[in-house]
Amino acid sequence: MTERRLLRALNLSLLTALSAACGGQTDAPADAGGDAAVGPDADRIDSDANRCATIDKPDGGAAQCAWYVTFAGDPAACGLPGDGGAIPAALCDALCGRASATQPTNVCTWDPVASPGQLWCGVGCAGRKPGGLRSEAITTGAALGDYFAQMAFLEGASVDAFRILHDELAAHGAPAALQRDALIAADDEVTHARVAGIVARRFGGDVTPPVVERGPVRSLLASALENAVEGCVRETWGALLAAYQAEHAEGSLRGMFRVIARDEAQHALLGHRVAEWAERSLPATERSHVASARAQAVEELFASLAVEPAPELVRVAGVPRSAQALAMARTLFAQLESLAA
Repeated sequence: MTERRLLRALNLSLLTALSAACGGQTDAPADAGGDAAVGPDADRIDSDANRCATIDKPDGGAAQCAWYVTFAGDPAACGLPGDGGAIPAALCDALCGRASATQPTNVCTWDPVASPGQLWCGVGCAGRKPGGLRSEAITTGAALGDYFAQMAFLEGASVDAFRILHDELAAHGAPAALQRDALIAADDEVTHARVAGIVARRFGGDVTPPVVERGPVRSLLASALENAVEGCVRETWGALLAAYQAEHAEGSLRGMFRVIARDEAQHALLGHRVAEWAERSLPATERSHVASARAQAVEELFASLAVEPAPELVRVAGVPRSAQALAMARTLFAQLESLAA
């Protein structure tokens, strides 16, 4: 598929998926606050004399931007801070559920006044995450502030991810255009991180720079595997998500998401172009590994979208409801799959 056809196809897929999702569920979810009844599927954490429980936890299929879990029991027995706010990372993993098989949930907050029956959980999902990411975003207990702080953190990590991609493309003899566009993408992410940081601080977030460990140049297979997951799946979905947020976020945020959507569409396109080049350079067995990784990442994305986002993120940040997001993602990847066939 030529670059022009791929660009047209990707843009068409984004528009088609967004349009197809317009009939999805849009009503606000019922309030899950207050004392929740704990069903037979509840995940329980025991203390000596009390029991606390959280339900509606993710199943570990894939990383989430943010979600709520319903909480019932004695906050003190569960180790929650009496005045609310950020919860220790180890406790987040136990109460919120693990967002993926390998990634613990280390961000969660509790508001005992506004939402005593809910915990806000999240791990962030914006940007191309490099394998050498060695630090975590800081949380403050402000749901929107934490969401945009994580966004700024991962957009900042994407700067290193694209610079690493450039170096690996150069080492493996990729076309100069791919190398150039990787550096352009890195510059885009500098802007995304800066703007997201401004928004995060507006909502009370604490923005910290990421720490990325730069190792030696990896094999073409290792680079292609990361690109399949981060570029062909997560960034491609991120482009559509940002396009949706550009239409549904609060008015003051729409301009930011419009710029991010435009740039992320180009970054997703770069991911597909890199994949197309790498496929010509890898032997059949390694191409099969890359295809499997991409397919698994798509399924993990679908699983992650089964969790409802926090109401604040729907209302202010324009994040789609679960059913709507899943419809968008399924349409997007079905379109891309048919074009690749």
